[in-house]
Amino acid sequence: MLTGMEVQRESGQSKGENSEVVRLKKKINALIELLEKTQREKQYLNTFVDSYIQNNAPVEFRIKEVIHVLNILTKEAKWLDSAYQTSSSRNYYRIKTDDFEDILDRALINIPRKKMIKVMANIGILKCDDGHYTYSATIQRKMYRVYMLKKSAVNTLIGEQEQDE
Repeated sequence: MLTGMEVQRESGQSKGENSEVVRLKKKINALIELLEKTQREKQYLNTFVDSYIQNNAPVEFRIKEVIHVLNILTKEAKWLDSAYQTSSSRNYYRIKTDDFEDILDRALINIPRKKMIKVMANIGILKCDDGHYTYSATIQRKMYRVYMLKKSAVNTLIGEQEQDE
């Protein structure tokens, strides 16, 4: 086995040339490490951006999804009607929790159901009191858990959407 000095003598390299080779090798290794680190960061950022886009869709996309859900709700007409004209029945459409959640699950592709419920509550379509979205309602002597959607907001959004078409 040859030592470093013997390799230098046989290859014709001087001591200065050998140190230059070692320096260049170190520099190449540092650049390779930097490249690998950058590639790992890029992969992490791509997964982060993809999850961010999925969970934080642009406002226009959310509004379109809300209008799509409201269109399905009005077409299927699953509102619970009461014979009594209470303030809540005058101001809100009521829909059973199971029916509403089924419609959300069918209609939504990119937004989770809970997130859409929060969006609808934040823009004033869905009634929300201290983070509670469902309410008890007695309709025709039966108790239901219901979501309450503001009639004025639903009618306004559906009306604006029909005018755009």
